Amino acid sequence: MAAGARGGGGLSRDPSEGERARLGRIFGGYAASTRKRGAWRADNPGNVAIRRELTDAVFELAGDAIAGGGPILDVGCGNGWWLAELAERGVAPGRLRGVELLEARAAAAAERVP
Repeated sequence: MAAGARGGGGLSRDPSEGERARLGRIFGGYAASTRKRGAWRADNPGNVAIRRELTDAVFELAGDAIAGGGPILDVGCGNGWWLAELAERGVAPGRLRGVELLEARAAAAAERVP
């Protein structure tokens, strides 16, 4: 059976549409909750520490690849914080690419790192 086909010959809907809706509900819930907004804020000390630890680990493990000349793809880039971090650490913005299902978050990433 071909990818995307179902018994009876009908084609399934785009699987990303269901995921887009699911993510929209999740992030909409975060936006509606004062507690969740506080927990997920970029300046939350716990998030600052997590992001610093993640960034340091990635540069330790993949620093040579990051320093190379090829493109870098961030799948599920959200609002682009990781792309911005890479740019701040000297990666040429022209090498950076992001993919995001939620249009508002993709727009925020594109604004953050054009």
